[in-house]
Amino acid sequence: MTERSISRRGALGTVAAAGLAALFPAASPARAAAAPLRSGLYTISRFHWQFLTLTEAEGAVVLLPEGAGGGQVWEVQPLANGNRTIRNVKEGTYLGYARTRGIRKRVMGHAVPVEWSLTATANGHHLMVSGTELALDGSPLRIHPPHIDLTALRPQDPAQIWQFRATSLSSR
Repeated sequence: MTERSISRRGALGTVAAAGLAALFPAASPARAAAAPLRSGLYTISRFHWQFLTLTEAEGAVVLLPEGAGGGQVWEVQPLANGNRTIRNVKEGTYLGYARTRGIRKRVMGHAVPVEWSLTATANGHHLMVSGTELALDGSPLRIHPPHIDLTALRPQDPAQIWQFRATSLSSR
C-alpha cells in the first residue's frame, strides 16, 4: 500500500465521519441545547417533516407533512411555574389527552388548558405531561395518519424529540 493510497483513505474516512455527524446530530457533542421557548406561535415537528396536526377541535392529534391540512400552528404560553400550555390556533383547543393520563393514552385536542413541561435536548425538546415521565410519541398502531400517544420518556430516542419552529399566521 502506498503513502498516497493511505492519505486518500484517511481523507475519505474524514469525509465519511463528517457525513455521519450530519446525519446523526445527537452524536455530535458540539451542538448546544435548544433555546428556551418564549410565548408565541410555532409549528411542532419531529424529524423536521412530521408535524403535529389537529384536524378537529377535540379530535386526535396526528402527524402529517407540513401544509397537509388541519391545524399545524400552535400557540405556546409559558406559565409562572415553568410549564406551558399549547393551544391549536385553528381549532382553538389545547394539546391534551383523554380523561386519564397513562402509557398509550391518545393525545387529543382538549377544551381545558393542559400543562406540559418541556426539557431542552441537543436537537429540540422533550414534551412531557407536567409532573410525570410521560412524553409525546407516535402511536404503535399502523394507521394513517399516525396518531400521537403518551409513552414513557426515552431520553435517547429521536422519535421523542420535537422541534419548535417559530411561525406567524401570515406565513401559513
